[in-house]
Amino acid sequence: MSIFHFKIKLKGSKPAITREVLVESEKTFEHLHQVIQAVMPWDNDHSYGFEYKNKSLFVCDKGFMLDEDERLVSKVKLSDYFKQVKDTITYVYDYGDNWEHTITLHKILEKDSKIKYPFCLKGKNAAPFEDCGGIWGFYDILEIIKNPKHPEYKDTRKWIGLAKNETFDPEFFDIEEANRCLSKIK
Repeated sequence: MSIFHFKIKLKGSKPAITREVLVESEKTFEHLHQVIQAVMPWDNDHSYGFEYKNKSLFVCDKGFMLDEDERLVSKVKLSDYFKQVKDTITYVYDYGDNWEHTITLHKILEKDSKIKYPFCLKGKNAAPFEDCGGIWGFYDILEIIKNPKHPEYKDTRKWIGLAKNETFDPEFFDIEEANRCLSKIK
């Protein structure tokens, strides 16, 4: 079995919000969804799917009506679509906020018995908050919480869960926490 080294980039993020993960090639797209949820970290409360060249390929199993070309994410292996380095697929999470991620196969590696998969190699920048209105809503929140005179400052800080003297660092990514979350995925 091969190991896929994926580079994941949240579309529209500037500076780029990225993650690099190692995933077994024979896992399903449902598994990859769980990996992305863990490394962002998000709550897995919304619908999601995978697209190739702007066409929906697979959707989550939760009550979706499938188009004739769509397949369930729990039935499709990563190796069915990722065949060579630079192969790319789009992952969309929360069709309201529309978090689009570009997933690119960066390397195909041999399995290392010293590593527990999935595994996060690195990441850049904090992920957006769930239900914040998409990437532009996230950037609006970052501007609001930098300005104590903003009329929405207190409510926004409360909504994102910041304590009185706590700050939010948009450049911080906790790789140890990401790998703790990944260790719970089977």
